[in-house]
Amino acid sequence: QVSRREDFRIPYRPAYDVVIRDRQWCVPYTGMFAPDTTYRWRVRARDRRGIWSEWSPVWTFRWEGPRTPLDVRIEPREGGMLLRWISNPRGTRPVVYDIYGSDEKGFSVHKDAYVSYARGRVPANFLARTTDTEMLVVSPTLSHANMNKCYYRVVAVDANGTESICSDFAEMPHPHFWSQPPVTARVGSPFSYRPGVIHSLGDAQHRYAPKGNGFWESEELTFSLRKAPVWLKLDAKTGTLTGTPDTPGKYHIELEAKTQFGGSAVQ
Repeated sequence: QVSRREDFRIPYRPAYDVVIRDRQWCVPYTGMFAPDTTYRWRVRARDRRGIWSEWSPVWTFRWEGPRTPLDVRIEPREGGMLLRWISNPRGTRPVVYDIYGSDEKGFSVHKDAYVSYARGRVPANFLARTTDTEMLVVSPTLSHANMNKCYYRVVAVDANGTESICSDFAEMPHPHFWSQPPVTARVGSPFSYRPGVIHSLGDAQHRYAPKGNGFWESEELTFSLRKAPVWLKLDAKTGTLTGTPDTPGKYHIELEAKTQFGGSAVQ
């Protein structure tokens, strides 16, 4: 058992009130303890007849490491979106920061492929490591699969490699067009453009309602052309524009993406 209370009436977390067969136990997640806090722990044994011993003496420990980055936010910049944050003055000094991105609201951070509560096995959501307190995360120039996501978190890492718990997520405006459309098309040649749009997978939850486990408030996109030449056609589900120009000229094109919750964006 691990608790912050002397009487152990309430475990620090349910995951730290465990029964194991080994004589040692490794905390299953990083960033689960706060610095400047005293934690108490104790053990007891059970024999093969199921009889428990008395509790051991109580031991204490303190965790030392960086604290969660603060004021994690999104700021627009020309051509993309910048993720920014502030170093937490408490705890040990961070020397680098790890950035994670996902379209899943409330996601947990992973550097390796993992099993998602509602999606099964999925790729890692780690994006990059930086010594700065900002990073370009949305750009028409896609350099990593975890760029152009709807949500981002930051983890501070100190000189000993100790990681903080992940920050609250920063949320992109969504829907949001991140791709850059072509500005020219050749007469008599097929034209095609499929836009990249940030939208949310929703929040993985269990609710006492039909569907139960799964993504709730998942955004579904529909597309429409507000302005376009007659030769340009739209796939309303994917937003893909296709057609063959028949006459030269300048055309003003407006493509709109909408969600069922009333969100919209225009490119």
